[in-house]
Amino acid sequence: MAVDFVAAVGDLLQMLPLWAAVLRMHDSRDLVSAAQEVGEHGGRTNRIKTLVSRWTKNDGENRTMLRRIKLYFSHRAKKRKEALIGAAEDGRLDQVKKLLKAGTDPNARCKDGFTALMWAAARGHVDVVAALLQSGAEMHARTRKGRTAIEIAVQEGRTDVAALLQERIS
Repeated sequence: MAVDFVAAVGDLLQMLPLWAAVLRMHDSRDLVSAAQEVGEHGGRTNRIKTLVSRWTKNDGENRTMLRRIKLYFSHRAKKRKEALIGAAEDGRLDQVKKLLKAGTDPNARCKDGFTALMWAAARGHVDVVAALLQSGAEMHARTRKGRTAIEIAVQEGRTDVAALLQERIS
């Protein structure tokens, strides 16, 4: 219970610049820049969007502003997905954890259908595989050719990763 309260207070503190901008609302640029600033510091984009849509009127300027915020965050999500997959492939655990904490989908796929977990398994990054699994990465996901992360680890000779994945299956 105490952890939930601390997390809620942290979320509220991250949202203060956005609330201030909504209250000022002299100009839509205030809100867009505040939303971007909150997002840059790890704010949860779904909460930002909810807050903005509840606190603004439904006129033309605000609809335009909401579209700009949505576009900004969808672009950021795509960049985070690409960054997560690259960090997992390279074995950069700190970066993987940071991106997961920022809300990046652990099951996002790159163009060839591989997930971050599959890339980490292929490269033998046990600590990254463990972090991704802890964050909800789906270990039974399949590539376009039907291979799972454990099959990829075995084919690449990454026995330590394969053992970790097998342990999670059991």
